[in-house]
Amino acid sequence: MPHSSGGGSHSGGYHSGSSHGSGNRPSFSRRPFPGSSRYVYYHHHRPYILYAAQDPTAWKAWGWKTWLVILLIALGPVFGVSLLPKKGPAALNTNYDTAIVIRDGAELLSGPEEEEITDIFNAFLDESGITPALMTVYDDEWKGRGQSLKDYAFDLYVNTFSDERHWLIVYSEPEEGDLEDADWSWEGMQGDETDDIITTDLADDLGRELTEKLSQENGLSVGEAIHASFQGILPELMSPRTDGELYALVITWAFVILFSTFIGWIDNLRRKKYRNAVSVSGEPVKASCPSCGAAYYAGTVSQCPKCGSVLALSEGESYLKAGGKSPFEV
Repeated sequence: MPHSSGGGSHSGGYHSGSSHGSGNRPSFSRRPFPGSSRYVYYHHHRPYILYAAQDPTAWKAWGWKTWLVILLIALGPVFGVSLLPKKGPAALNTNYDTAIVIRDGAELLSGPEEEEITDIFNAFLDESGITPALMTVYDDEWKGRGQSLKDYAFDLYVNTFSDERHWLIVYSEPEEGDLEDADWSWEGMQGDETDDIITTDLADDLGRELTEKLSQENGLSVGEAIHASFQGILPELMSPRTDGELYALVITWAFVILFSTFIGWIDNLRRKKYRNAVSVSGEPVKASCPSCGAAYYAGTVSQCPKCGSVLALSEGESYLKAGGKSPFEV
């Protein structure tokens, strides 16, 4: 079935065609949270308290997340190749009724303008195998039916053409009033078989150009604006190109990889400093090394984290009874 290729209006400009927040709890925190256990770790010879929902010493420099990032980075050349310009699209077979249809129901086109539009439509057909068509109407034609212009254009397409190889442009404006300030509108409707040629980018190029020319206060008539817009896209109509959506996808993919790599690097640095963490029960008591005065938490190390002096048994008793080995021993 045909579908919209975009549209525009005097008041609305051009338009193209056709979560909940996370409640996850933290893994690590300086403050207690539900399900967390208390740990003490040492970094740059200073003691810190850490609350964690999992064992912070279970750190792996080459975990599955790291390998996933490496795999995605390795796929970069594959995505890069996909951005290379491809050969131009193949023209459609013209074994259908390709007669140019121009129905000026709103009587907006002069004789010479209709001839010029017919010529540019024929040039478009010769290049692509797609037959453009133009119909002008008054707003009452579709507003009186309670339809949108998009729905009305769809009905015009399916009731006029029995194929999917046309590109219909429907232009509408009020029948009465100051036409210079009229709230005109237009809608494009393209057959499904035209999608490889009339891509979203191509339709947007014509749509923006047509809307801009119709909006300009330079004396361009409707016929002149339509002719100029089709003439503007004709040179690149069948040229090799890549879809802008693919570019957006690759750029997004690259950003996600770079961001994930950065976050992973930061996470690895953070987790690495937790490798000497010791689980403690109750509130740890801070003490000072008798040799150098460095602070530590009693029962968490058997040697001073700064100077390496052996601490009194009474100070490191709970750590040693647990069978622990000081993270500062070689």
